[in-house]
Amino acid sequence: MSLDSIISDYKEKLPPKIIEDIVEKADKKDLTNEELDKVLQRAKSIYDEKQVDYGEPVGTMAAQSIGEPGTQMSVDAEEDIIVKNDDIIEIKNISRFVDSFVDEEGRKSGEWEICDVSSENLYVPSLTSSEEITWSKVLEVSRHPSPSCLLKLKTSSGRKIKATSSHSFVIKRDGNPVVASGDEISEGDSVPVISNINERCISSLHHCSKTDYAVFDMNTEMKSNTESDVGKKIFLDREFGRLFGEYIKGAESAKDSIKDLILDAGFSKEFAENIIGKKSNKSELCLPRFVYSADIKFVEGFFEALTESEGNPKNILGTTDGTKSNSVVKVESERVANGITFLLSRLGVYSSKSVKEDGVYIKIEDNEKKNRCGYSKSQPDGEIRWEEITEIEEVKPSSGYVYDLSVKGTETFTTSEGIITHNTMRTFHYAGVAEISITLGLPRLIEIVDARKTPKNPMMTIKLEEEFAKDKNKARKVGWKIEETRIKDIASIETNPTQMKIILEMEEETLDKKEIKFEDIIDKIEKESDADIQEKEGTIVLRPPSSSYRKLLRLKDKVKETKVAGIEGIKRVIIRKNDDEYTVYTEGSAFEEVLGLSEVDASRTKTNDLHEVYDALGIEAARQAVINEAIDTLDEQGLEVDGRHIMLVADIMTNDGRLKQIGRHGVSGEKESILARAAFEVTVKHLLEAGRKGDVDELKGIPENVIVGQPIELGTGLVDLKMDVSGEKSSSD
Repeated sequence: MSLDSIISDYKEKLPPKIIEDIVEKADKKDLTNEELDKVLQRAKSIYDEKQVDYGEPVGTMAAQSIGEPGTQMSVDAEEDIIVKNDDIIEIKNISRFVDSFVDEEGRKSGEWEICDVSSENLYVPSLTSSEEITWSKVLEVSRHPSPSCLLKLKTSSGRKIKATSSHSFVIKRDGNPVVASGDEISEGDSVPVISNINERCISSLHHCSKTDYAVFDMNTEMKSNTESDVGKKIFLDREFGRLFGEYIKGAESAKDSIKDLILDAGFSKEFAENIIGKKSNKSELCLPRFVYSADIKFVEGFFEALTESEGNPKNILGTTDGTKSNSVVKVESERVANGITFLLSRLGVYSSKSVKEDGVYIKIEDNEKKNRCGYSKSQPDGEIRWEEITEIEEVKPSSGYVYDLSVKGTETFTTSEGIITHNTMRTFHYAGVAEISITLGLPRLIEIVDARKTPKNPMMTIKLEEEFAKDKNKARKVGWKIEETRIKDIASIETNPTQMKIILEMEEETLDKKEIKFEDIIDKIEKESDADIQEKEGTIVLRPPSSSYRKLLRLKDKVKETKVAGIEGIKRVIIRKNDDEYTVYTEGSAFEEVLGLSEVDASRTKTNDLHEVYDALGIEAARQAVINEAIDTLDEQGLEVDGRHIMLVADIMTNDGRLKQIGRHGVSGEKESILARAAFEVTVKHLLEAGRKGDVDELKGIPENVIVGQPIELGTGLVDLKMDVSGEKSSSD
């Protein structure tokens, strides 16, 4: 039976991927067609046994059904989150926030798309072990395909959150905060909600450069290219706050007043229009980002306008005579309502909300404000309040993706509704570089003194010339120029065994981003294979020279590994901002090739591969690299070693112009003393070899003299003392 007929028999019985994997492994093990047929029969038997119906639970404790898409740990695309960027608090839609990074610089890890944002100075409110709120740095953002359903939680104050059923929530049980997945929580459990968050006040808007501010419409950004706007200010006082409150409340006349106020301050019309925003869709209305950090006078004016029909508006924040009152505010947009509840929490004022047909109602609780600037931690419930979960229901996801953040330390972030949730996308940072594994500690120290030809985890730190170091886009282009790109990175590869062809669907966005031309890809494939190549509208079809399934698989393996751009060995690059300049970190090392790039500052670029330093820069540079790497490794472990010891080791490893290891194949193996060599490693081998050759050990060193039990020729061992035991004095005495 031929290979093609065997594959044809199982085409309807097993998934194509299983058949492909089995045939590929059978080819590597040189199995005959009969042996391959037996393997496929066994695979078919196991496959049939493992089949489950949709929704059928599996395992001893079935957390979910395996017959549906696997559930990960993330929140719905519609969720808004609280983020601080460069000391300005914003409420951002999590999908737009994450997509903006992943679409530009994301990398794939299975179904996950992840992007390192640790250099962006982004912070989120997080919960500490002492139940206080702190601003924690966002390290990475991610997204992955949505599951078939999500969990929607609602609390006693009307706050809601939608997340995957496996998402880790912070809840309170038996008086203690614990982390639980969505499958483990139930109605009656409590989740933490921000009730008081401390933040410094911003007294004015200072348009210091051609930058932007978020405005009411979340789909719009305020941009001003007018040089006359630079350096001017708008003070966030009570009058300005009242105007914004009236505008949010629905008074269109306030729009013109705000515009006039901005124009009177000397700003351009364009700046004013973008600050006001567009109010065409009331459901999209939200507060501008500067409001969340605004001066207390602005906030007072803002709430005075919102509650003017409720009597004394100042009672929201507490009055000087100590009276208190409840107030209710009605707004048309739930995003505005979420912004108001967060703004109140900044002041230590707690609120609840309810969504009705005619709008969203915010109830401001009976809560006296003890410190008018919002810095007091003396609230009854501290900085958080534990709210009971009143409803849990399954809902459909709002989009094809769900989203998550990786947060430093506390691993929690906060939605715009004030609910604190636990991120579960764990990341590991080595030497300050996200997701690039660097060997540290004793294993790295052994690599250094052994002068390993290739480190386990080679890495480069590439410094750029000033033109590229100050511009993130230019730094990113340098990274793409360096990063090794293979066809599997820029195309989806499909094998069609019935028509004996391989189909490459190119990812146009990736090609444009990395500036790779379609024609260059075809040229590379032609050089690497003898396949018949056809191209059409971004698709490449390859056929092997003969109709053999094995040759088809071999062609696929060869083509997907074909390098089309970048430097060989640089598997991945990460761009991070350090000390006001962008630095390129690489997984993999090609030191000499990188030093030849005009964009690279060769004087500050380094690699952890000692032999690449030796080959590119010579023995003196290699000696210094040994010293630097050893000191850095010890410092990272908190160990203090006198640098002179390390310098001595480096000198011994490089003193004859070669980079040698300390071990038996280097310094120790070159010792003149037979006993010293035998004392280090492979004792029997050294002694037998010396005996066979008739070698003589002069016993001049320390180890060999210790072994034979005689004084060492060092210090007092260098002096021969003689004693006259006759008792007679010499004539000279």
